[in-house]
Amino acid sequence: MKTLLIFLVAGLCRAQTLVDLRTQTKDVDFSGAISTRPVKVGNTLPVTCATGELFFNPSAPAGSNLYGCTSTNIWSVEVTGANIAPGTGTTIGGTVTQPVVNVDPTVVPFLGANNVFSGFNNMSQQIITKAVAYTATTADFGILCDTATAGGPVTLTLPPLPTTGLVQWFKNLGSSTCTVNGNGHNIDGSVTLSIANQNDAYLVQFDGAQWRIAAKAGGGGAPSLSAGGLWAPVSWSNTALAQTMAFASNNKVHVWKFALPTSIALNKLGWDAVVSDSTFVSFGIYDSTCSTLLAHTTPQSPGSTGAVLATFVSGPVALNAGTYYLAVTSDGTTQKSLAATNSSGVVPLIMNLFGNNQGTAGSASTGSGASLAFPSGCGGITNSGNDGLAWYVLLAN
Repeated sequence: MKTLLIFLVAGLCRAQTLVDLRTQTKDVDFSGAISTRPVKVGNTLPVTCATGELFFNPSAPAGSNLYGCTSTNIWSVEVTGANIAPGTGTTIGGTVTQPVVNVDPTVVPFLGANNVFSGFNNMSQQIITKAVAYTATTADFGILCDTATAGGPVTLTLPPLPTTGLVQWFKNLGSSTCTVNGNGHNIDGSVTLSIANQNDAYLVQFDGAQWRIAAKAGGGGAPSLSAGGLWAPVSWSNTALAQTMAFASNNKVHVWKFALPTSIALNKLGWDAVVSDSTFVSFGIYDSTCSTLLAHTTPQSPGSTGAVLATFVSGPVALNAGTYYLAVTSDGTTQKSLAATNSSGVVPLIMNLFGNNQGTAGSASTGSGASLAFPSGCGGITNSGNDGLAWYVLLAN
């Protein structure tokens, strides 16, 4: 009876013994095993790791699923291929939500020394919206400057330590000025870049010494037109010292079509009176088909020859890029307008368009003096000679 009890205890002890594969096996062959799974598996790399650990990520691109911990908390893709040059591979650091990837330039030869890329999760380029002053980071690829929400100007500042080749772009969502500060590096020779018009956008790239404007959208390359300036379209002809034709009768309306390559806030119209008399003159702006009157100036009697500034009845007029018609009417027949010169503080911005898109409107204005009023639409246009339009900008605010 005693002998039997001893054998039972010994059998129980043997059932609890665990095999240490490191020291108690030799020439182990798992080829006959139903399955083997020697590494950890998951869709997200662990934040921490010890040198020598392996991790398999099934959501990574096929052939790049296996990662090795090359040093503390640094995972590297364990991938080789016939078309990939030898190198230390791609190292991944940072955090799980914002990893930092360093690509070995021997693997991707066209990369320079500064080859660190950062992003959020899937490495997509980040676009953010700011309605207050903000200093960009190297992770910010695009910034929407929301001057509309801000209700006024907004200043954005470029990253303080940009790497060569860093690209960022900015777009103004409102009509107030968005100022981009170079943060110690010039932007094409200037300390700041002003984005004055709604929907204008600039793309800049750092060349190692300063930021370079690589592209501009919204203005077709034309100068930005600040709402703080006085914008002056001036009608003209290529005959009679560049002055407009005389009005055939009272309340005739002369119109000229013009192209506007960028949006502006039109505050006033400037023109030079050729004749000193008591007749009243008013300027108007029609849409691209000359069928709708968009704005008109307060009728004025110049009283003398020379430069005149005309104010819009309803205040500043916002015009988007496109085509429009400039119109002028008078309650008399004697007044003409002359293209203003540099001596009047005016320089040409966009030259005129010749052709059949100008002449005399089929509809006449009404009233006289301060009651002089444009028709709601042009009512057709009759070509009246080689007239045209020049668009001018006043230098003074």
